[in-house]
Amino acid sequence: MKKSHILLACLGFFGIAGAVLLSSGMTRCHAVAQRSSATTPELSAEADTACKHILTAEEWADSVMKTMTPRQRIAQLFFPRWETSASHTPASVIDRDVVKEGVGGFLLGKGSAAEYADIINRAQGEAAVPLMVTLDGEWGASMRVTDAPRFPKNIALGAIQDPSLLEKYGREVAEECKILGIQVDFAPVLDVNSNPDNPVIGIRSFGEDPNRVASLGAAYCRGMESAGVMAVGKHFPGHGDTSVDSHKTLPTVNHDVKTLESVDFVPFKAAIKSGISGMMVGHLQVPALDKNGTPASLSKKITTDILRNKLGFEGLIFTDALAMKGADTPHQNNAVSAFMAGADILLQPRSLSHDIQAMVDAVASGKISQEEVDSRCRRLLVYKHRLGLSAPVRVDKSNLKKRLDSPAAQALLGELSKASITVLRNENDILPLSDIEKKNIAVISLGAPSANAFVSTCSRYTSMASISVNASSEIPKALKAAEKADVVVVGVMKNNTITREAYSRILKCNPEVVGAFFVNPFKLSSFGHIDSTPCVIMAYDDTPGLLDAAAQAIFGGIDVTGRFPVNVKGVGKLGEGISLKKRLGFAEPGETGLTGDLKGNIDAILNESIKGGAMPGCQVLVAKNGNVVYDRSLGKLNPTMASSEVKGTTLYDLASMSKVCGTLAALMKTYDRGLWELDDPLKKYIPELKEKSLGDVTMKQLLYHESGLPPMLSIFSLVLDTATYEGDPIKYRCIEPYTIKIQDGVYGNRNAKLRNDLYSSEKSEKYYLPVAKGIYAYDSARIMIMDAIYDIEPKSKKSFVYSDLNFCLLMKVNENITGIPHDQFLEEEILNPLGMWRTGYNPAEFYEISEVAPTEKDNFLRKQHVQGYVHDETAAFSGGVQGNAGLFSNTADLVKLFQTWLNGGKYGDIRLFREETVKLFTGRKSPTCDRLLGFDMLTTKTDWGVSPRTFGHTGFTGTCVWIDPDKELIYIFLSNRVNPTRSNKAFTRYNPRYA
Repeated sequence: MKKSHILLACLGFFGIAGAVLLSSGMTRCHAVAQRSSATTPELSAEADTACKHILTAEEWADSVMKTMTPRQRIAQLFFPRWETSASHTPASVIDRDVVKEGVGGFLLGKGSAAEYADIINRAQGEAAVPLMVTLDGEWGASMRVTDAPRFPKNIALGAIQDPSLLEKYGREVAEECKILGIQVDFAPVLDVNSNPDNPVIGIRSFGEDPNRVASLGAAYCRGMESAGVMAVGKHFPGHGDTSVDSHKTLPTVNHDVKTLESVDFVPFKAAIKSGISGMMVGHLQVPALDKNGTPASLSKKITTDILRNKLGFEGLIFTDALAMKGADTPHQNNAVSAFMAGADILLQPRSLSHDIQAMVDAVASGKISQEEVDSRCRRLLVYKHRLGLSAPVRVDKSNLKKRLDSPAAQALLGELSKASITVLRNENDILPLSDIEKKNIAVISLGAPSANAFVSTCSRYTSMASISVNASSEIPKALKAAEKADVVVVGVMKNNTITREAYSRILKCNPEVVGAFFVNPFKLSSFGHIDSTPCVIMAYDDTPGLLDAAAQAIFGGIDVTGRFPVNVKGVGKLGEGISLKKRLGFAEPGETGLTGDLKGNIDAILNESIKGGAMPGCQVLVAKNGNVVYDRSLGKLNPTMASSEVKGTTLYDLASMSKVCGTLAALMKTYDRGLWELDDPLKKYIPELKEKSLGDVTMKQLLYHESGLPPMLSIFSLVLDTATYEGDPIKYRCIEPYTIKIQDGVYGNRNAKLRNDLYSSEKSEKYYLPVAKGIYAYDSARIMIMDAIYDIEPKSKKSFVYSDLNFCLLMKVNENITGIPHDQFLEEEILNPLGMWRTGYNPAEFYEISEVAPTEKDNFLRKQHVQGYVHDETAAFSGGVQGNAGLFSNTADLVKLFQTWLNGGKYGDIRLFREETVKLFTGRKSPTCDRLLGFDMLTTKTDWGVSPRTFGHTGFTGTCVWIDPDKELIYIFLSNRVNPTRSNKAFTRYNPRYA
């Protein structure tokens, strides 16, 4: 495999070849123009010649009209509805309607994408004039296409405050349509749903506020039309205030003209202004507009006088389905009536052949003029040309489902879902939940299986009890979990007797309930107890995207901005909603602007590296714009153990990443409080250095690694008992007694043993500091190591030399300033406030050893495979807590700290560092080297497209973090590449941290 840089992948720069795709409707001139871009004279001349023969839409329509008989022109205006299954709509029916009758288009019912493609290809292949294919897809293709991505219904989208999202949505729906070979979508619903008892519109509407419906609907129209698909607004003049279903009878809208103008017409006017090219007239009786009680779809006063003339709509007018009961006409064929009223397209006729003949007869009798038929047929043909139907159209069936469910579609689905979430109640500011690792949380799903997207997302934030209730017999187990819980999160996925009973009993059992409702809000009036629930979240629908978004809202993963789009008694009022501030969320890469197959590319790099032996396993996380977009745990803890898979909870030895995640974070906190300054000398805080030249080294010099100190201590001579061996503790070739390999070219004296005055194999009151399994240190061991550092004479030239010793000294400064041990200070001031519950020193003391990734087989000093204790010798023999190393964590915890720095010191509502402090430490570069105050910089390592301000750090065990403040990008890589040995040439060869 050809490797790609992970950081490049994060930024969306990996090689995606661009391609110019010629659509089936592209004319010869367009194709030649594409080829003539090289400015070759011959091709340019060819383009000029070809373009002279291009027909405008009007010219093409006229040329087609000349080939058609009067009956064929009538038939063009009829669009039958076909089912996708052969048993309901056999091929003979399609052939009859297309070849014999000559219809102008059609509508399909429910079916798979492949079924849609087969029927569309068959029909288009038979048609003399390309057919206009329509879709009744009010919330995208998934309303009818069973394997298309499932977007939220309109009631959820009505909670969105940013209309530009609806414009993006319109474009995405148009892309779905074009993939499927569809040119027209009967959407959006522009009805203002002002009647909660409306049986047919309800959740199909954007809501009750006419101005919001207008704003969102117009944006949707703009998006769809800009992408080359006709949007058809419906159901003019407004179906929102009805109490019966026009599929079954004729509804009456009793609004007066003033109300119609100020409520019902508002979204239609906005859509017309936005450039919508299709409008559907509903089967509605509107006495204020037509006193005769004629359905709007059959009323010239409504269809022509108002929609066409008064409102100035110039596009195609579609009837609602003429087979509906609301279109009944006792004395005249309803297709004839609809045409006479002003409709261009006669949708879903009751009897196609009969209705076409009725139109023919009406023309023959003079009731309808042939000129009017020709005018509307020509209008349809003009739109066919504009929609790319001037040439044969065929659906490409290759990877159809994958192209529909694209990364862009998934990204938009996430954006829409998150923007829809509405918090109606939040007593005592419970949301987003805090101190979650200290609380017993139960997540109960009512009306859904235990494995669902809501539970799955909740589990990404915390461990919890998860219970599902789908029957009365399952309620007791939910109550038992609720009794034990500090907080009960209840997801209501169905509104039925069982879920209502369960919810009521849970609320009585434990009033600390967060209720998330994934159901039709109009049906919740009878649910009860919502007004007594402390926290209420409306998610409107049980799509996976909304289930995920609601869970993120509860735990601070999204900015909550939704507003309730309707009035529902006992639930919420129009416009209500409480805003919540985001901490850290989860998103698809495309939601954050990343392009290409980020997950697939990084997976490939990591899997290849693991297979090649670069490391046994790893955790990798990428966050962009405050959202985790990639989070994988791959491989094993030990390469030879089949049952040691890396998990998201696995703890890794951070090695030198401890410098920034532990020591530097603590120092930034005390700097915040004015407890030290950059130019302060060490002797100000470490009394042992008052008489030594090291005491004159400043805090700034230590942070820049310009202290004059060597890279590390010779730890072997400090911790080994010189009485147990002769000569040096190590040599750089294998000769007796130097037979214990430490790493390539370094061998230890096999006779050497640890000092028994500082280290013991038994834990006791004196020897209590953990070094490794079965090794404990006396307090004097840490003092001895620090004294050895104090005794070093720094070089007078203070140029850059990376040194562990700088951070050993910095940790000591912070301990002396605060009077608090470093690990305790870090836990209280940094880790606990951020909820970094799985981060700390000496994890073997607090976790099962199987939860920690092992590092090296140390056959010399510790004589064991190190697991649960720090790998670095200086930190280990200091008792596991040291300024240069010792911290263990996982990507899920670390990203919280790094996001805090990216946010200028703030995480959600928590202000952890002053913004000025973060800017100082992440922005002040050394004048002599590429180092920030404590942080490394990425700029000189390679040119990866990251910004020059990218900062972070690496660790010897195979770890790194890089944070790009300009691109709001976080990249974390954790591995145990030193398992089983630090002499791992494969890690260097594959270089997976940067590959």
